[in-house]
Amino acid sequence: MATIDPVVQESSLAHISVILVRPRQPENVGFVARAVANHGLGPLVLVNPTVFDPERARWSAPGARHIIDGIQIFGTLTEAVSSFEQVFGTTARPRSITQTCWSPHELCTHLLETPRKSAVLFGPEDSGLNRDDLSCCTALIRIPTTKVSSLNLAQAVTALAALFKHEATQKVASSNEPNTWAPMAVQNHLIDEAMELLEWSGYLNGRSKVRVRTTLFQLLARTQEDGSEVGVLRGMLKGMRYRAGLINDSD
Repeated sequence: MATIDPVVQESSLAHISVILVRPRQPENVGFVARAVANHGLGPLVLVNPTVFDPERARWSAPGARHIIDGIQIFGTLTEAVSSFEQVFGTTARPRSITQTCWSPHELCTHLLETPRKSAVLFGPEDSGLNRDDLSCCTALIRIPTTKVSSLNLAQAVTALAALFKHEATQKVASSNEPNTWAPMAVQNHLIDEAMELLEWSGYLNGRSKVRVRTTLFQLLARTQEDGSEVGVLRGMLKGMRYRAGLINDSD
């Protein structure tokens, strides 16, 4: 059995959480929980699991019962990511959407150099994440493989978690306090307001709403160094929405 270097155990990755979107097998949830415990990640989150039996999950998660006990379950992805400041999605195949695709190393570097409260999404075992799931993601992550590209859920989580832990031991902690970004709940609200205004203006006629929403999230991710831009943008949108008759003085 592999041993765990005590020096590695000291590094903290608690600001990074794994979110399993519509997982189908409780045993896979248990295997993922074990990977989370092994590598010191934040709380495990489930979104609309097909079936979740904690006892079956615990059976496949020796040493990680506390992770199973602390699982957070949400009905929608929007609810699940509301308290996070940045979200990343994993994919096993090329995508036609406009989001940037990062290597695991690029993701790891970003998460360690900007240690904000972050979530990494993993999709259902049989189909992966869909376009709607990915619309709020800063970037997509592909784990390099040979032409045999199929990884099971626990393998994918373990591969990334092990890289995070390894790289965390190589980094010298910054003495600067990390900036605080707006949580996803606020970011989602801003995007919803922008989409409402674009719908009113006719801009969305003939355009993919998912693609436009994804683009807005990408633009927002590039601007918010400290979160202050979100407040400025919401103020601008409020003025435009008022003039458009979408809100009134009481809103």
